[in-house]
Amino acid sequence: MNDAINIHTIAIPDDVIDGWQQSVDLIASICEIPASLIMRVHTQNIEVFVSSQSASNPYPTGYKEALGKGVYCETVIKQRAELLVPNALVDPVWDHNTDAKAGMISYCGLPLNWPTGEAFGTICILDNKANHYNEQNRQLLYRFQKSVEASLTILYQKFKLQDANEHLEQRVHQRTSELETLYHRLSQEIDERHSAEKTIYQQNHYDTLTGLPNRKLLQEKLNTLENVSLAPLSAAVLHVGINNMKVINDNFGYKAGDNVIHTIANQLKQHIPATAFLAHLSGDQFIILHTTAEHSIAEESAQLANKLCQLFSFSRPVVTQEQAIPLSVSIGIALYPDDALDMDELLRKSSAARTSKQSAADNQYQFFNLSMQSQLSTRLQIESQLSNALNNNELVLHYQPFICTQSGKVIGAEALLRWNNSILGNVPPDSFIPIAEQSGLILSIGNFVLRSAIKQTAHWCKAHQVDAYVAVNISPVQFRDEQLASHILELLEFYELPPHCLEVEITEGVLLQDEAQALEILNILAKSGVRISLDDFGTGYSSLSYLQKFPFDTIKIDRSFISSLAESSRNQDLVSAIISMARNLKLHVVAEGIETIEQSDFITHAQCEIGQGYLYGKPDLPEVFLQQILKQTKH
Repeated sequence: MNDAINIHTIAIPDDVIDGWQQSVDLIASICEIPASLIMRVHTQNIEVFVSSQSASNPYPTGYKEALGKGVYCETVIKQRAELLVPNALVDPVWDHNTDAKAGMISYCGLPLNWPTGEAFGTICILDNKANHYNEQNRQLLYRFQKSVEASLTILYQKFKLQDANEHLEQRVHQRTSELETLYHRLSQEIDERHSAEKTIYQQNHYDTLTGLPNRKLLQEKLNTLENVSLAPLSAAVLHVGINNMKVINDNFGYKAGDNVIHTIANQLKQHIPATAFLAHLSGDQFIILHTTAEHSIAEESAQLANKLCQLFSFSRPVVTQEQAIPLSVSIGIALYPDDALDMDELLRKSSAARTSKQSAADNQYQFFNLSMQSQLSTRLQIESQLSNALNNNELVLHYQPFICTQSGKVIGAEALLRWNNSILGNVPPDSFIPIAEQSGLILSIGNFVLRSAIKQTAHWCKAHQVDAYVAVNISPVQFRDEQLASHILELLEFYELPPHCLEVEITEGVLLQDEAQALEILNILAKSGVRISLDDFGTGYSSLSYLQKFPFDTIKIDRSFISSLAESSRNQDLVSAIISMARNLKLHVVAEGIETIEQSDFITHAQCEIGQGYLYGKPDLPEVFLQQILKQTKH
């Protein structure tokens, strides 16, 4: 058999290219850069093989550059190592290269190789501004490098198998006289082919970490059940999710996370019925498919879910880096044919049951019900419409004034996001913001809010000499970006807004996910003069310790305390105590949710500096807020 395969003749199938396209699009979105590419090297040139579908990406798919011109990727291929160029404009090695001339001044790339060690090309990310590409971005690129090389391995094995079969046919014709030798050689070739096919099937249908069937094999199993003609058949889909998987990865590393996934997979394999089908759906999710010809499927699945919840409640923690990580899962259950006749629908509904409030606690399970159906339908509709909200100019900012309780004058405003959709109408923020955070859309929406609020406030200050500041809420998801502080400061500089005219509002959720990174970002902003405010004060777990650790300028008393001032003397004492404590710590205090004159009089008498609420002004369009603040300057 000819082992010298020309890798340049191996064609990449459309389904593989589609997968790579999704990968580079995802990388570009997560890293917030204009270009993510997979390059393929040829004898005379290097080709843009897959290019992210980003608005400002200058590299079209199929574009080729001759070798020897010193492009970034050619160096990666030659050196077989990562290349990081934070800013080519200040680097004499790179300031004249072709990519820099195209506007892509920063670069990070990794080599892509066939299993033979020969170069396929590179996977890389480029930015039109200086970018040091943080560790999270580089780890993401590394993971997708391994994913692409795994695809190349499979393609190479398929090509090698095809080549072996073709060569086998030639040998049959050439050596008909050597029957015994031919028989022996044929047997070897068949064995090799079967071995290769088995390897390919294993890699395509089983997860390498857990050894369990993967999503593809699960889908084939579900399709088989849908086509089965034997009746009656009842089935349950149990969607098992590992709780706090991101926290585990962030705090202990991905290796520890893999240990947790592997441990839970082994536990599930040992404790589910022999007739049940177990699959690893994704990083932190498993599917158990339980079928029976009996009518007791609901009772059986409840017993199984309860058994698993009890198992993980009393399981030994996974020990890594001398730290004990407790095992915790949540389980959602959907039944066939009660909840759905389509297996894909059963998967969606079991997922909705798993993420419901009832099963969100550690080691709990929940059946799908009609209320979840409504929630699932609403969520899917909101997520579908929200994905185009920015492009359709459906998102606007309203501004609710902050009032100085002593003078009664407007001193600033909170920028509040509003969404009016042609199909859904006015969608409340508490309905679409959580969905935006879970889907990742909050990153682009959050950037829109920051840019719009800073631009608007800068306009007021320049055109109308308005002396006021704007408060902007920042999502915990945005705080995962290590470049958040520099992005905010760049916006302030671009629109020439003094830093003290911006207040960043955060909730306890920001501090819970990564305290160290949050502290670093807030310290940078505070040292630059940006105000920092802790929202919903008094409702969290460790608010007092946060005041000690973080550079807050302001605390906002949660509206739940204000709304019941008239009915609760204890709430009056609590509010007075919070205000007094804040004054002693030299912190400003905002009382939000002021709706009555009595509430306003109370906070004024208690020496709370700032009030916010419908009594002083509802959230409204920027021109309405401007008229309110200009009106007071005339008096």
